[in-house]
Amino acid sequence: SNVKIINEYKNVIAIDKTNFNNLHRLEKKYLISEVFKNLFRLEKKHVLEALKITNLNNSKRISLPNEYIFEVSYNTIRIFLKTVLNNFNRYCDSKYGEVVLEDLKKKLIISNNNEKLKIRFRKKGDIFKNKKLKDIFIDKKIDLFIRDISLVVENENEIIWVENVSKNCENFQVIYGD
Repeated sequence: SNVKIINEYKNVIAIDKTNFNNLHRLEKKYLISEVFKNLFRLEKKHVLEALKITNLNNSKRISLPNEYIFEVSYNTIRIFLKTVLNNFNRYCDSKYGEVVLEDLKKKLIISNNNEKLKIRFRKKGDIFKNKKLKDIFIDKKIDLFIRDISLVVENENEIIWVENVSKNCENFQVIYGD
């Protein structure tokens, strides 16, 4: 079959949702079982629960054993370790700074910065340019998982730049890859 299982980041497996949904039900079951059994003790109920949400158009997450999460969002199915989304906070107060997230294969480079900037993941209720960040992400059809690992740059409690929303610019750029 033409379904690729990608190790997208450390502890994150991604599968193209459209390709997956073109499989026969038995193939789907087999594929999910194979992925799951490498991660935790397989039970039929986990496979069935996961299969149930793979056709949904809206984003949904379910919890699996060993702190794994199964997520369906827009075009992608992901299985990942909950700790990948652990809250991440970092301060940069040099003129030039780098924030490296090795597991997520990305690096944020900050220049021309004289303030003490806070770099973090999103949190409930974030507002960017007078709009809810959550709504901006939804308008842009950005996967739930990607929203959760997008870097947010804050200055004096105000969000000034958001990965996957703001463009790379002179002061902030994200570089992807190892």
